[in-house]
Amino acid sequence: VLLAAFPLRNYYLFLKEPVAPLTDAIPEQTAVIIKTGSLQNMIKVIRSSALGKMLDDSTTGSTYKNLAGFIEKYSEKSDYFSSLAEQNEMMICLVPDKDSQPEFLFLAAIGKTSPGDIRDEIEKIMPAGTQIEKIKYKPVDLFKIKINNREYWFFISKGILAFSFKREIIEQSCL
Repeated sequence: VLLAAFPLRNYYLFLKEPVAPLTDAIPEQTAVIIKTGSLQNMIKVIRSSALGKMLDDSTTGSTYKNLAGFIEKYSEKSDYFSSLAEQNEMMICLVPDKDSQPEFLFLAAIGKTSPGDIRDEIEKIMPAGTQIEKIKYKPVDLFKIKINNREYWFFISKGILAFSFKREIIEQSCL
């Protein structure tokens, strides 16, 4: 009976955890915030606008193109991520790193979705040899996705999925 009570207690605590607004995960140093109801539509609009042309000519633009390509590629492979990018509230933030270089932080409202479920969805779409490592961190656990020599970072807390290319940006965002 005691062994059955522990998972039930954890599930109860998960359900009881409040869902936070996306703005709670925005770091204080954030320079630009873009909010959208559909990430896929926003990427299309940016690509066809003057902002897209400006990003093409900048260092940040190459990071944006990589991230937009990453999102599109994995949205095509997963109904879950396609739905997330199409229907959920999202924010894209430009956050300076320790060298004052702008880095992207993506925030998505995911509601009551467990970190294990998100991790399972990510594992389904990643290429063979991808490693996902859980890193103990306070106040939330971080996850590192390692594909070849590239690292991607994310955490899930209070109904928010946060994603960035740099650990320091994710750490600034932790709730």
